[in-house]
Amino acid sequence: MNTLSKSVFAVTALVLSQLALPAWAAKEDATVRLTAETPKSDLNIKLVDGEITIESSAGNEVVLEASGRLDRSETKELITLKKSGNDVTFKQEENTDLKTVKIQIPTSFKGEIAIKTVSGNLQLKQIAAKELEVETVSGAVAGEVTTPEIKVKSVSGKVDLKNSMAAETKVKTVSGAVNLKMAAGGKYKIRMKSVSGNAESRLGSDSKAKQEVSVQTVSGDIVVE
Repeated sequence: MNTLSKSVFAVTALVLSQLALPAWAAKEDATVRLTAETPKSDLNIKLVDGEITIESSAGNEVVLEASGRLDRSETKELITLKKSGNDVTFKQEENTDLKTVKIQIPTSFKGEIAIKTVSGNLQLKQIAAKELEVETVSGAVAGEVTTPEIKVKSVSGKVDLKNSMAAETKVKTVSGAVNLKMAAGGKYKIRMKSVSGNAESRLGSDSKAKQEVSVQTVSGDIVVE
């Protein structure tokens, strides 16, 4: 290849690289609907992003409906369903962007719910189960829960839960604000710890109470009422 041909080849390659489509342009709109029999043990939900709603239902199946975008050259579905023994797991696939996710969980479910997300905002609607555990990085967690045990871990996402009747409520954040509105008429043993944020309890703490509330944060403000 002579010098001129090499120069033409180099210029052509440069132009083509500049005209290459960005990664997001390769993605297309997609939806998915998945169903599973009510698990006898654990329900695991592993999502990265999106507006996520989880609610109770009168049905006998767990139903997931989601919309978003994906690159079909990399993956075929937004979310996949895996069953292992008595457990059910919903997992967001790589190279996908979720817009909305709605999961309906039968009121008859008595196992444990474990939810992990990075930036997805989580809205809970009267969730009843044996235990609810949520881990998030920056996504907000809000809503109503009636599980006997609640555990929430967040880095910077805001936590806002109400009407809790849990025997044990534990919330840990780094900089996310925490607002817990407990069920009226209950007696609670309340422990709060914040390094630089404000911590306020509008309820009296009863050292002999069976219902325990524990909130820890580094710089986020805490309100328990």
